[in-house]
Amino acid sequence: MNDPRAGTPRLPQPRPASEPLTSEAVLADDRLIDDVRSGRRGVDDPDPLVRLLSAWRSARRRHRRRPRVGILQCGRRV
Repeated sequence: MNDPRAGTPRLPQPRPASEPLTSEAVLADDRLIDDVRSGRRGVDDPDPLVRLLSAWRSARRRHRRRPRVGILQCGRRV
């Protein structure tokens, strides 16, 4: 995947799915994302994917809470 001679990593080429994507799979993914977003499933979940998504979400939320300097808020410059 990575060519040491090139100096930059190459992305893997997408592979076609062995089976067609079903609407049930898409709906299950949507439910999982909604559960993580709403907090019904979090970092204490046994599923490693849910733990990863929850940790990423909490890190992104902490990052957004910082005040933004130089942006107008309520008509005033902060």
